[in-house]
Amino acid sequence: MSQSTVTIVYPVEGGVYPIVESDSLASAAYITASFSITSIGGPHKIKWGFDKELVGSTTFYDQFSGQFTWYLTAGEHMFCIASDDGSKAKVLFEVA
Repeated sequence: MSQSTVTIVYPVEGGVYPIVESDSLASAAYITASFSITSIGGPHKIKWGFDKELVGSTTFYDQFSGQFTWYLTAGEHMFCIASDDGSKAKVLFEVA
């Protein structure tokens, strides 16, 4: 039996990054991504990336959590996660 849950903690859906108190727009920024997945048993495979570019992947049993920082240029972006058990999640956000 498999119970799957993918949770994206950061970036936040619809967020604008970097978060600064300034009127100037960023041409690029380091963005922190944080996520977790729970899928009983295993092994399971998961992959994640920005804008259809694969950034990372791993094999896990039961639960996996990841957090990393990535450099992105200004504009709209998508962070997405997909697992071999069919679990998926994505968020849309902007660097400005």
